[in-house]
Amino acid sequence: KEYQQFGNAWMVYKKTLSKLFFSGLIPSIILFIYSVEIFVLIFGEQWRISGEYAQILVPMLFLQFISSPLSSMLYIAEKQNINLVLQIVLFLLVSSSIFFSNDSYMVVILLSISFSLFYILQLVLSILFAKGLEVPNFFRREIK
Repeated sequence: KEYQQFGNAWMVYKKTLSKLFFSGLIPSIILFIYSVEIFVLIFGEQWRISGEYAQILVPMLFLQFISSPLSSMLYIAEKQNINLVLQIVLFLLVSSSIFFSNDSYMVVILLSISFSLFYILQLVLSILFAKGLEVPNFFRREIK
């Protein structure tokens, strides 16, 4: 409603961004530091590697926690074509992560990096739209 009325939704977006960031920050820090110990304590020593994988994935999950709810800004601003470009970029990143990995540990690392980059890009673009700004020329090309 704010976007339709004023051409931007920065105030409500900023408030939501702040709440998401601060509500996810402490749990993410705790999981990043202690996930291995938590997995071993709860599930046993044989789950140590799962705790290590969780530790690798925490930054990506934190970014997803913030970015995903705010990505609706792409639809509010009627930028579905840009969302398509983002999804293609994500597909290429994920495919590359799997293709260039030689073991499961490397796959998890590269997937975490790929998704983190995707969520950061998605967040930056949604911030631009929330402010009522345009995107770089690369994203403005029509997809036919």
